[in-house]
Amino acid sequence: MQLTKLSPITTCTADQSDETQFSVKMKGAPEIRFTLGQHAPQADLSIWVEQGHTRLLVALTVGPPPAHADFRPLTVDYLERPSAVGNMPGNFQRRELRQSDHEIRVSRLIDRALRPLFDAEERREIHLVVQVLSVDSKIDLVGLAITSAGLAASCSQLPFNGPILGASLILDNETDVLDAILCPASQDFEWVMTAHQGGLVMIEGGANEHLSSAKDLVHALKSFVDEQQEALDALAGFAQQYADQVKPYHSPIEVVEHPAFDNCLSDLAAALREQDKRAREQKYNLILDTLKREVGAEPSAVELTLWSLARAYLRAEALEGRRQDGRALHEMRPYQFKTGVLPRSSGSAMVTRGSTQVLVSAVQGGHSDSPSYETLFNQGRPDLFCHYNFPGYATHQIRQGRAPNRREIGHGLLIQRALTPLYQSKRGKSLRVLADVLSSDGSSSMASVIGANLALAQAGHHLSEPVVGVSIGLVTEDDLSKAVLLMDITGDEDYYGDMDFKVVGSRNGISALQLDNKLGALSWEVIDEAIEAASSAHALLLDEIEPHLEPFGAPVERFTAHIEISPKLIGRVIGKQGETLKAAEREFNVQISIDKGSSQVNVIGEDEAKVQLALQKMKALGTPLKNGEEFDANIDGVKDFGVFVSFDHHSGLVHISQLRSEGGDATEHYKVGESLKVKVMGVDQKGRLKLSHLATQA
Repeated sequence: MQLTKLSPITTCTADQSDETQFSVKMKGAPEIRFTLGQHAPQADLSIWVEQGHTRLLVALTVGPPPAHADFRPLTVDYLERPSAVGNMPGNFQRRELRQSDHEIRVSRLIDRALRPLFDAEERREIHLVVQVLSVDSKIDLVGLAITSAGLAASCSQLPFNGPILGASLILDNETDVLDAILCPASQDFEWVMTAHQGGLVMIEGGANEHLSSAKDLVHALKSFVDEQQEALDALAGFAQQYADQVKPYHSPIEVVEHPAFDNCLSDLAAALREQDKRAREQKYNLILDTLKREVGAEPSAVELTLWSLARAYLRAEALEGRRQDGRALHEMRPYQFKTGVLPRSSGSAMVTRGSTQVLVSAVQGGHSDSPSYETLFNQGRPDLFCHYNFPGYATHQIRQGRAPNRREIGHGLLIQRALTPLYQSKRGKSLRVLADVLSSDGSSSMASVIGANLALAQAGHHLSEPVVGVSIGLVTEDDLSKAVLLMDITGDEDYYGDMDFKVVGSRNGISALQLDNKLGALSWEVIDEAIEAASSAHALLLDEIEPHLEPFGAPVERFTAHIEISPKLIGRVIGKQGETLKAAEREFNVQISIDKGSSQVNVIGEDEAKVQLALQKMKALGTPLKNGEEFDANIDGVKDFGVFVSFDHHSGLVHISQLRSEGGDATEHYKVGESLKVKVMGVDQKGRLKLSHLATQA
């Protein structure tokens, strides 16, 4: 075998002629610079984003549609690297693991900002990754991620009605006029919004401390967007140069024409008006099976055609003021409440509304029982945390139970955001609110908010004022000449409608919002009217639930006690592998947690006397003994070399040399169970107590 010799090694300069740079300036923020085409060349489109010391990499990859593409297969991953602030990952493996709840929430925000702006027929698989590689604490990081993702979609081959401008905001109410201000990455944002030249695409968030009136909130958000029109126009002008690269996707599945569809219209209308969701689905599927046999076309084409007919019928009915279940446009489904359904929870409530049923429970724990969270700049433990579970049986589906999906995490955070401004925390305590959806026909998260009020009240954790939620839907004509709002939408109305606007509030203002829409951009008139309609609905709901907010029956009372111990003795209190702490919890039937930062011990239990006994033991173990202190000890064992004693949750050995003797063996005068006066003489090199009976006054 003969090898060909390499020619002398040389270097060459890469051609970067395909690099495109663009800068834009948002009012109140440093200039943003976007560089296209230089990084991640295997992706369909990449953008390197710079603002201050912040660096993001946005990579968009497009693939063929999946086998069953009856939805838009868009996946967004927002990833924060600890190295972006000069840190290593805090886990044992010292590497990035699963996405945090914060990353999932931001991923969902980006998804909901982009999804309605893609072409209606788009079914190619789309994966968009936003990686945070370096962070300037003064930059609006979430807003920058949304804006950059929108620019990537606008400059790609995908038909996308962009660009968009994202912003995470805090509200300033120091003056008479409420102002929306960009939120730096180092603070927790209140509101996240996505603006378009045509209006508002997405909003999510909630008040941190002060609730805002509906009108003030809309005015503040609209004023902020008006200030950013120049930046929006600049983004649109830059994206326009990529318009000739767009490659529309045409689905191979098309609506078919057949007399059988005309013949089934009356049966379809009757099925869609069926009140019971299960019965409605059964009748609809029966019509579908019949059409598949009669039409003879591809099953997917038959399904698409029937769905198009059903959607057109329901939308036409709604525009004429007739809803699927017979309600008026502004009418809500009646609620049924039942509290105290789970005897061992601190509080619980069952909320039923139509075919939607949610079981909400509240369980109290110590401060260390709450989950820790960590973002690039913030970390801590919330006093109130909320989780939301949506099993398959809730919609008559067979789905194995796995880790919470993104929707469940997002809805749990929405409920938490809605309750937190009005939750009155108690020192050393944490509270978990769990919403289990038992059946769903729309608005299950809003029913969860109502159930949380009832569960918290029974647990003795009343909110400063109750809050309720309602979902507002929207149906429009194709030319947008006519539009109607739907109050308290069902699952079908969410499916065929144009908007799902979740609004949570009290009598005094808005607590949380979450907007999803399918039109792309909504006018401010629609937003304003929807929030005002929701505020009116809140007043009616509050009239219904307020009589139920007093605790029903005898709630499971839990007592809490606290004490600060010596930081040097925390290990002694915990014991080897937690043995001492666990033994105390078993002995007194309590929960004990230790905050190592403040050296505070929290004890929680259902028996106040046992809580105090456990606290006394923790105090004794965690308080240094002073030399010269004397105690009445109990003799636990007698050996040739001394006597083992215990006192005030301490134990030790009194050596034979420190015992009084009256002739004979020094230990023969001492019996197990008897009392013995001992004096603390110090601690040996191994941390064991030095005890003496000889030195006592006895």
